[in-house]
Amino acid sequence: MNKKIIMLLIVVVSILSVALFTNQVGAASDDAGKIAVVSIPKIMAQSKYAATMQEQIVEQKDASMAELEKLRTQMEAVRADMDTRKAGSAEHSKLRRELIEKRAVAEVQKEYLQEELMLQNKQSMEQLYAKILEAVREIAQAKGIELVLDSDEVQLPSPSVNELTMMIQTHKVLHYAPSLDITDEVIKLVDSK
Repeated sequence: MNKKIIMLLIVVVSILSVALFTNQVGAASDDAGKIAVVSIPKIMAQSKYAATMQEQIVEQKDASMAELEKLRTQMEAVRADMDTRKAGSAEHSKLRRELIEKRAVAEVQKEYLQEELMLQNKQSMEQLYAKILEAVREIAQAKGIELVLDSDEVQLPSPSVNELTMMIQTHKVLHYAPSLDITDEVIKLVDSK
């Protein structure tokens, strides 16, 4: 009888030890922290906010191109007028000077407009990225997520060895469970503000 009690005690202690170990492992995994992933390219491609910003840039570019086209038309008119004048005459020289001045103005205007477009594009991208970071931070805090990674997708085959090398060097998330992806939530939050 004594042996039966000892065996029963060993079984009970074993069961309690397994239960305690299982609880400790579960608690340790709960304390490991939550991780999520976000696809920045997907946000830029699918966000209404990003599309609106892109439309503004395209409108600015179109307006700039219209200004340059107006200058080109003016230069063509001066050139056509020059063709009706006798080469070397005062009127021809005056028109030639006007054409050279318009060409110089067009070059300066083109350079200025290109710089303005690049600056506007940079500012828009910074503004969009700041909104993305703000939305990610807000969602992460609400869900208790401690780490959010960018899950950019690699496009294979790559157009060139250099681009492939760059993708390999910058692509850090190799695999993740789809349940970790909060990209759609970020898009909704970015678009709602």
